[in-house]
Amino acid sequence: GELAPLKAIEDRLPEDLKRRLPSENMAFLSAKSTELLQSLWGPMGVSICSEIVYPRMISHEVRKGATILVNISNLAWFHNSSLNKQVLAASILRAVENGRYLVLSTNTGISAVIDPAGVVTAVSYPGKRGVLLGTVQFLYKKTPFSKMWWL
Repeated sequence: GELAPLKAIEDRLPEDLKRRLPSENMAFLSAKSTELLQSLWGPMGVSICSEIVYPRMISHEVRKGATILVNISNLAWFHNSSLNKQVLAASILRAVENGRYLVLSTNTGISAVIDPAGVVTAVSYPGKRGVLLGTVQFLYKKTPFSKMWWL
């Protein structure tokens, strides 16, 4: 699940400020399906944060036609935890399983470009500002895993 930052101090806030905060009934709604983002080069399967750990979800994007995978994560709340390495490891697995380049973009964690063989071709490290440059290809061939994810 998602973590609501600073939830512990919400009760101590003034009522007029609390009314402006998202409440439980204003929380995110789950979707019945996802949509690919269209680019000039091909459809992109985009996942957010911990969605990268779900192989079924990512392979579904590829079956729908994703030619590249992108994950956008906010890891600021997990500073100095093993989560950075876990997200990178899950991203490598998803790239290999689906035969796709995967671009992992985080605000404070490890950002990377991963090729379909699982090789990290470009990387930035936690806590370092920078721009990550890498080369990717938009690929169409499906792997046995992306076709038969349930096996």
